[in-house]
Amino acid sequence: MIAKFTQRFVGIDWLPIIFAGLAVVAGAIGGLLLFGLSSPIFIFAGIIGIVGAVVVIANPEWGLIGLVVITYANLSDVLKSEYGIPSIAQPYIILLCATIAARWVIFNERPRGWKQPLALVSLYGFVTFLSLFYAQSYTAAQNGFSDFVKVAITTILIAILLRRGDTFHKVIWALIGVGLFLGIISVIQSITGTYNNNYGGFARPPVVNVSDGESTERIAGPIGDPNFYAQVMLVVLPLALDRLWNSRSQFGRIIAGASLIAVVLTVVFTFSRGAFVAMVIVLAIMFVGRRIHPFAYIATPLVLAALLQFAPANYTERLSTLTDFLPGQAAEGTTDTSFRGRSSEAIAAVMMFSDYPLLGVGVGNYNVRYLEYSRVIGLDNRLENRSAHSLYLEIAAERGLFGLTAFGILIGVMFYNLYRTSRDLNRNGQEDLGGLVKALSAGLIGYMITSIFLHDSFPRYFWLLVGICLALPHIARYELAKHTTKQLDIPAR
Repeated sequence: MIAKFTQRFVGIDWLPIIFAGLAVVAGAIGGLLLFGLSSPIFIFAGIIGIVGAVVVIANPEWGLIGLVVITYANLSDVLKSEYGIPSIAQPYIILLCATIAARWVIFNERPRGWKQPLALVSLYGFVTFLSLFYAQSYTAAQNGFSDFVKVAITTILIAILLRRGDTFHKVIWALIGVGLFLGIISVIQSITGTYNNNYGGFARPPVVNVSDGESTERIAGPIGDPNFYAQVMLVVLPLALDRLWNSRSQFGRIIAGASLIAVVLTVVFTFSRGAFVAMVIVLAIMFVGRRIHPFAYIATPLVLAALLQFAPANYTERLSTLTDFLPGQAAEGTTDTSFRGRSSEAIAAVMMFSDYPLLGVGVGNYNVRYLEYSRVIGLDNRLENRSAHSLYLEIAAERGLFGLTAFGILIGVMFYNLYRTSRDLNRNGQEDLGGLVKALSAGLIGYMITSIFLHDSFPRYFWLLVGICLALPHIARYELAKHTTKQLDIPAR
């Protein structure tokens, strides 16, 4: 509003001046920081930070892409653990919030699309907040609530900034690019056996499982846990497969194909049984109801079968133990620590839910109270606090029926948004964008399947996906309106 007024009556376009001023302020702050730092890595990081701040201020949508990359590559934790650089995620989010607020005040660019995400996140967050009043460990509940607030802000930011189809494409390509980057590093580490090299923190030391006298190195990526690493990489798989099939650019198809290969091999090298089951289901979803070239139905399975030839010899042996988790199917002698421990953890979660059915034991308090229940169960000899190893059991144990209901509403809205957006775009002739939404839904299904076996240890990934899904209705409305406008502008013949 101010910019329009001054442009009209004063003859000055204040938009570049304001952005230049903000950039100078960011540069000045960064310069002061640089003078106080002696390490080259800090100076380099400071310069990158200044450039990034200018880009975010000039174009918040590119700031969104940066947020996706920082989150999905776990970049903030890598820089902190490997180079001692303070967290970049928190100041980056503050910068995004400040940019949105400044544009609202100065240019009357009112943020939109935040009401539904705020309502859904607040509903789930309210149950988490209540834990502060009854949880046995207030510190654990406080930490859990604080972590939730951080990811909730990220979710709402994504829903506000993700408005158009072209931005959605960029977000998807950012995820595919991160998958390619991490996957290449993980594949190289696995094939070459260079487990003593952490590749700048993006390939942390593997988790070693010893069974029948043989050791298995399970790659852990930048996260540090092979199962969670497989879970987040699995989301990229259908996105890369969709772009391999449907990208209009030959270069895009090459990148997507390379990312697909890297992601599949990464999931294999993690030795995650849950991720393998989810991967099969995700691939099946991608082939159902899709208009793709018939050659893809033959070539894709053949390529995936060829990739499995790179799997370690004991990979199939580990997959064969999947039946051990079925009731009454455990082989004789299957009493290893992992099997007994997970059984104990699941039973403990059910018992906590039975004892505290409405609100649970409080967020973050399953770990605190596990030993109390484990002694009664008598299956797990490990005298240590454990996690539920299931997102759904963890929610039931820590947040009770209220938490399960709030979470169920959130998931229901997300999948409804995915279904409705894909349907509306396809009906309107925008099959490329609609197919990409379906690929995202397949990735989310894969994430939810693996969550049967994994708790909520790295919530930032899930809530990033939540933000994208909650933004989809606004993307659909924008694209459908743009498409209608183009049709109306076509001159009659």
